[in-house]
Amino acid sequence: MPDDFMSWQRKDFMTGTKDELLEKYMGFRTVVGCTTPPQAALMSYFLKTLCDEGVKGDLLEIGVYRGRSSMLFGMYLYGRRRLHLVDPGLDGDVLEELTKNLTDLSPALDFERDVLIDKRLSHELERDAAVHDRGKYAFIHIDGGHSMIDVYRDLEQSAKLLNEWGIVICDDFYASGRPAVTEGVYRFMHENPNVFKLLITGYNKAVLARVDAFELWWVRIIQSLGEYLEANWRPVQIHLYNSPLEFPTLGLSERAKEHSPFGGYFARQEARDMIAALTKACNAATY
Repeated sequence: MPDDFMSWQRKDFMTGTKDELLEKYMGFRTVVGCTTPPQAALMSYFLKTLCDEGVKGDLLEIGVYRGRSSMLFGMYLYGRRRLHLVDPGLDGDVLEELTKNLTDLSPALDFERDVLIDKRLSHELERDAAVHDRGKYAFIHIDGGHSMIDVYRDLEQSAKLLNEWGIVICDDFYASGRPAVTEGVYRFMHENPNVFKLLITGYNKAVLARVDAFELWWVRIIQSLGEYLEANWRPVQIHLYNSPLEFPTLGLSERAKEHSPFGGYFARQEARDMIAALTKACNAATY
């Protein structure tokens, strides 16, 4: 990662501007899938940040279905990134449709060069030494098996694959009808407290970062995520809450424009003191 990553005082960072890639993705509505506009906007924020800051590493998606979210990820393959798609259903007509959709949305994408189709179950990645090296991936999206053990195992894999500043996003977090996903995330974090921290939750997505990167990401989110989402989706409120495991955890909810962009524990003095201390520490950090 570049030395100037997380240059917190940059006032021009995605401030109230449209993300043209996300806007193009939002206009492509013909693909069956469950990725909603606010979910796409939240994930694009992290994808764009990683690209803008030159964080190297491929993108991995576990559980592809018809490729609705894969199309979004394919738009952020800057540099020499590759998109690694893991799903046993990627064959025949499904693969043909996925190929067409990805290349229609991103004409510069070379499917053979830039996309790795992997028809194994995600736990079989364990056998692949080529993807076992820590640091290969900058972004991992987990949307495969929805049992507690499936999610737990996918997070175990992510712990081995994610680079120092990368992001993991788990789908269906706190989703009705999918309680085992939430259980799997919290159980993994409880049993492995030195691997990931929960950065922010919202729109049934849980965003995790490595423990050592948590404070930097946390301050970045406070300083820029609200403006990005307001410009590219709708006004949101970022609030602090006590998760079952740790404090602080950030959450998202939509807001009316006249309301404060921050809520929850942000109203308390200890939260303001914590933000000030973290911001100071992040601005003073050198790498």
